[in-house]
Amino acid sequence: MVWSVAAAALFIGVLLPVVPVASYSAYLDVLRARGSKTAIHITNQSLVAFVERLKHPPEKFLNWTGEQAVTVGATEQVLSWIVVIAIAALLAGRARRGQQTAAAAGTIALIAIAAPLGWGHTYVMILPLVMAQAIAMSEAPPLRALAIAACVAGLMIPAGKRVSFVEEAPALIQNLFYSRYLFASLALILLPLPDIGRTTKKEKYF
Repeated sequence: MVWSVAAAALFIGVLLPVVPVASYSAYLDVLRARGSKTAIHITNQSLVAFVERLKHPPEKFLNWTGEQAVTVGATEQVLSWIVVIAIAALLAGRARRGQQTAAAAGTIALIAIAAPLGWGHTYVMILPLVMAQAIAMSEAPPLRALAIAACVAGLMIPAGKRVSFVEEAPALIQNLFYSRYLFASLALILLPLPDIGRTTKKEKYF
């Protein structure tokens, strides 16, 4: 994260002759205005979008009408950040125990979950985690391997793909089904990875 901030500052400095400071200022104004907003349409797979969908009927989040942009309630924001911080603490614990690869892959995936606008393309950030779990399947118990396979299968269905028989279910069931990217990502983060390799005697890959 520190290196990312340093690289961003370097790029801004190098590009100042082309991109003036006023442009960055305008962009930050947009970010501040959007910080408390989310979209409840099912293509948005973020955690806060899932929580917000709980307050709306399915017709509001299944059809794109331009009304899906909403201001996130304070309670929903707090609940979402509690979950994100708890997972971040779990990943930090894994890193301290020598599971650097699992922690790093989980942290990258967590970005897509925490972002208020987690579209389908945002979820490319879970690719390192998917690869790590796929490798771990060779030594995983059968139930864990099955869970990994189910998560990956869920990610293969486009986020906005509607399924007719699901739309006859209650709103909560629909929200759970149409938030499959979110829950597959959470499951892949929380599923443990077996020790299948080492970089040194003290540092493990997983």
